[in-house]
Parts: sequence; C-alpha cells; structure tokens
Amino acid sequence: NSTIPGIDVTVAVLLVLSVILSVLIYKQTGLIGEKLSPALGGIMGIMKNIIPISTFILAIIIACKKGSSIGKKILQFIVFLIFFASVCSIYLISNDDIVINDRKFEEIISESYSIGENGRGGGAIGTIVALPLTKLIGTVAASIFSIGVCIIMLVFIFEIKISDGISNAV
Repeated sequence: NSTIPGIDVTVAVLLVLSVILSVLIYKQTGLIGEKLSPALGGIMGIMKNIIPISTFILAIIIACKKGSSIGKKILQFIVFLIFFASVCSIYLISNDDIVINDRKFEEIISESYSIGENGRGGGAIGTIVALPLTKLIGTVAASIFSIGVCIIMLVFIFEIKISDGISNAV
C-alpha cells in the first residue's frame, strides 16, 4: 500500500514536533522558546500548554487509524483546539475578566492576547470565536455550543460510535 509510508512519515514528524514543542513551550529554551511560548499564549491562551500533548495524541491516533484521512484528523483537531480556547475565553468574559461592553473589537482582542500571554483564557483566537457567540446567544448558550462542538470533534477524531453505545446500553 503506497499510503503507509506517507502516514509513517506524518506520524514520525508529529512525534518529533510534539517533543520539540514540549521543550520550547514548557522550558522556554533558546531564542525560539523564549519568543514562542508567550506568543502562543497570546494567540491561544492556556491552550498552548496542551499543544505538545495533543500533537503526540494526534500522532498516535493517525498511526492507529491508518485508513482515515490525515487531513481530516488534523482539521478536526484544529477545530477542537479553537472551540476549547473559546470555552476558556467565554469563562473570562462571564467573570468580567474580559470586558466586552462599549469596547472596540480590536481592544478586546488585544486585551485577550495580553491575558493569554500570562497563561489565562483562550487568547486572541478563543476570543475571536467567543465574542460573536456571547453577543449573539449569551455566555451560557455560547459555552454549551462551544463544548458541544468540542465533543463532536472528539467523536470524529476518535471515531466513537455513540449510537452503538446507546443501543448496547438500552
């Protein structure tokens, strides 16, 4: 099968990347680590801490599900991370740690970036998703929606068959 070497290379790259990201993010070693960790924090907030671990898990999932599309798994993984970051930002919005009333979008995102650099919230990306959701449907419904998207993405990533589980339980 000609797709197996491509999958093996992808898995190897993801495993090496997860180890390098662990060193750069957690230890902040070298010039790149010193700049990358705060920048990722600003972009993704507390989510920066799970990127190395989740990249490792993604590599294992791709290795175990060789028939699955790698691109789909990576996209599902990215959507999961974005909506989990939005849950973190919604939490800060609900506690007024990020004030959204009577402020410009750019100011709110800038504040979210600063908070994210300190390892809190969902960073700029989480707030970019959370802000319209909270304005449209409120913080409770936005939290439920974002958590729901995360659960759906996990179902796709791990190929969980919920209907089988329900039918076996009934």
